Amino acid sequence: MKLHHAIRTFAAVLLCCAALPALAAEAYVSLAGPGGSVSQFRDIGGAPIRTLSTPPGAVDLLLSPEESKLYIGTTTTAQNDVQGGSPSLVAVLDGTTGAVIKTYPMPGSVVKMVRDTAGRHVYATGILAAGDVVVMSLDTLSGATSASPVPGASPFHLYPIGISPDGTSLFVPAGNAVTIFDAATLAVTGTIPLTSSVVVAPPLVTPDGKTLLVVGGNVVSLIDIATRTVAHTVTIATSAVAFGDALSPDGKTCYVSAGTLTAIDVATHTIKGSVALGQTNPYRLGISPDGSTLYSTDLTYGTTLVIDAATLATRHTLRSIAPPYAIVVKSNGNAVILNENSNRVARVDTASLTTQTGFAVGDAPQAGVLAAGKVFIPEVANVAVQRTPDAPTPARPIADNLIIASSAAALGNKVYVNEGSLVRVINANLEIATGAIRVRVPANGGIGSALDIAASGDGRSLLASYEALEIDGPPVAGGIVKIDTTTGAQKPISSFPFIPGIVTSNRTGTASYALGFLSAAQVGVWDTANDVFVKSVVVPGGPSYVGLAAGADGSVLYVADQHGKVDLLDGATLQLLGSIATGGHPSGIAISADGKQALVTDGTSNTVIVVDLASGSVAGTVNVGGPSAGAVFLD
Repeated sequence: MKLHHAIRTFAAVLLCCAALPALAAEAYVSLAGPGGSVSQFRDIGGAPIRTLSTPPGAVDLLLSPEESKLYIGTTTTAQNDVQGGSPSLVAVLDGTTGAVIKTYPMPGSVVKMVRDTAGRHVYATGILAAGDVVVMSLDTLSGATSASPVPGASPFHLYPIGISPDGTSLFVPAGNAVTIFDAATLAVTGTIPLTSSVVVAPPLVTPDGKTLLVVGGNVVSLIDIATRTVAHTVTIATSAVAFGDALSPDGKTCYVSAGTLTAIDVATHTIKGSVALGQTNPYRLGISPDGSTLYSTDLTYGTTLVIDAATLATRHTLRSIAPPYAIVVKSNGNAVILNENSNRVARVDTASLTTQTGFAVGDAPQAGVLAAGKVFIPEVANVAVQRTPDAPTPARPIADNLIIASSAAALGNKVYVNEGSLVRVINANLEIATGAIRVRVPANGGIGSALDIAASGDGRSLLASYEALEIDGPPVAGGIVKIDTTTGAQKPISSFPFIPGIVTSNRTGTASYALGFLSAAQVGVWDTANDVFVKSVVVPGGPSYVGLAAGADGSVLYVADQHGKVDLLDGATLQLLGSIATGGHPSGIAISADGKQALVTDGTSNTVIVVDLASGSVAGTVNVGGPSAGAVFLD
């Protein structure tokens, strides 16, 4: 559904030279795999009040009746951009501390949830392992669950759910009809034909229980529940799919978010007002319990608009650490947002082989870089900043909707973010994007883009590995573009037919190295003092390289192999000198500033490996709580 996951990301280790407070033998490890968190915001905007981790694979949330607890639904099946593989359950969290109070295994993956007024029962649409779509019931007192198939549902499709005010009936739109279920037994009690078969916003029921509102395409159907017929329809303006809707507490006004926000008078079934929100990927719509404020989420940029419900004017913008996948609003107007695929960065003490306090970040964090005493983490469609590495708090997203991050590098007090054809420039002190560099890739008649970037050890140059392709054809160019960030001069250094991917530099900037983008066993070296390509070699033994870093003096290149080892290559000749067995499935490697330690991240296990480079042996492993994608030493 969303485009931002099409971005190429790399588990590259990006070295930099910015000074930080002394934090000996400590590193930040970016975790991969399913994640989740919730952030609570005041309706006046600003930073979140708190951010709490959720069980992985979180897809929906509810508030308990007294608003002190959160119900989090999780999925085993991948949904949109939410990764699968997590247990299917409903978890109850303390809304202040995030402590998990209780978990309830569910018959299938949760899609969308509702609850009765008392909070005794939670109901959800779900997906079973074979793809069958069901409606599920959970008794929160006994823990008993049940499930019933949804007629007309397509396998693995995501369907919303609504509930009557008295809690006796459930409404699930699928195909070209709404199925009505008895909430107590999950038996089908009726169906209501629809003119539209594309319903993705939750069905809404007026407080008197008489009218059901269903949004399909650009049509809002007002259904008489007693006669089970469509009484009226309202055609609305749309510039996006209508995923979001909300009903005022008095049931008089229905709001629909579909690029254009529309307010509908339920009694007269006419449009009261509408406004184009300017959102790229509008998703869910929340409303405050007093009906005065709307919250419209945007998945692309991780923003939520705070809107005056009476005038439809935007008051503020909330910026969350990841795309806002679901939203509920408390009685005090505070919004609780479920951050899609939000993950964590773990803080590792490589001397004691322990984890310290980490922090929450956004979707798919990669290896961080250091600048201006801060840690910057590239993520999908964002860059997060940790302002206080020695006493971490939840990361803050850079407030620039243009950033589409795949990797990053740092030089002095600037952070550079690779976006393919552009490199975005971030002022690390101000934490804002101040410009962009267009990478002049020699296309040779094809279409070129930068694959990865790294900071040169010379302190002023960026290195961008590149590839150019014929349209629907093979590569026609490849190499490194050396960019002088002080003068803007760019020097392409071709290595074609070798196509470089992940790139790094030695600490003087006289040599640069890259892994083969098309060949996982190939490594190349450039003389970046004289701007010439030296050679590439295919390392024997069939390695599958995923990360590399140069040693302190540049004489040895350390290359992480997915097959459970780190290869040592001669920095000049690329000759294989030996290997260090690490086990597991490495995903990247970082080396401390003194060159004494390496930290190897693992893409499949919950541990990272600490390597003593002097002895060439594994010093130990550290459990970081999940698979990891990259690391940066704080030294």
